[in-house]
Amino acid sequence: MSYRNALVACLALVAGICSAATPNATDVWLAKTSGIWELKGRYGYYQVMVYREGIEHAVDKVVVNLIAADDKAQRKEVVKSVTLETPGVQGNVQDIQFKMVDKSHMVISLDVTMKGMEGVVERAMFLFYPDGRYKEIISLKHVDVYD
Repeated sequence: MSYRNALVACLALVAGICSAATPNATDVWLAKTSGIWELKGRYGYYQVMVYREGIEHAVDKVVVNLIAADDKAQRKEVVKSVTLETPGVQGNVQDIQFKMVDKSHMVISLDVTMKGMEGVVERAMFLFYPDGRYKEIISLKHVDVYD
């Protein structure tokens, strides 16, 4: 392989990796915003974006954005983005729900329709802290009813 061909191959590989890491706006399937957080004098809210990638064997990617809002400056900025584990090709996100626990904690629930389970909807729950850390409270269990 020539130097030029190797360089082109490397650039194509990097472009593929970058595009896979950054969701495409046309893949937005579901988006919801709710709640409020406060950390070190900054305030903001939570935004959950579900990206559905692919068509026949679609895979959902869930990104939680912590958005800081400054009303005086009329400015918003994403201060932290967290990608959650989803069931991959085993299920798709059907709905998102929010529940404030207190001024510092938010529970985000994902209702997921599980494939191969005849329309069963399961709920995954995550406890979020205002610094972007989170704990998975309830995880999804996939069982193929056709086995």
